Amino acid sequence: MFFEPDQFRKFMEPGAFQKQFFEQMETMFVEKLGEMLRDPDFLEKISSSMGTGLDSKKKADAMSKAYLEKMNMPTRDDMSKVLQYLQQIEAKILDLEEKIEDLQDEVAELKKKPAPKASASSSAAKGRAKKDG
Repeated sequence: MFFEPDQFRKFMEPGAFQKQFFEQMETMFVEKLGEMLRDPDFLEKISSSMGTGLDSKKKADAMSKAYLEKMNMPTRDDMSKVLQYLQQIEAKILDLEEKIEDLQDEVAELKKKPAPKASASSSAAKGRAKKDG
């Protein structure tokens, strides 16, 4: 028999087996990665690969931009500027809406208040002014 009965029971428990498997895998991965990161040749190759990738991306971006400009289409920068402008407009509209609501509230309050009544002396004066005129 390959396993003792107790070992066989542990092996057959799915949670225990998975846990042990992943712990061993993690330990091996950390060890190997640590070794690779301490190797100057590996780091030089990784650095070179990253530099090449970044250079390729810059060239692709420049080609895309040139193509879009020739086709008279907006570039990413153009779209960013438009978006920024739209956001500014939106902020101004929201401010205006808020001011309009405030004015509407003030008008509603003024409508609720009764109109000031004309005093008797002022209406008498108005009546005399009409007779004189």
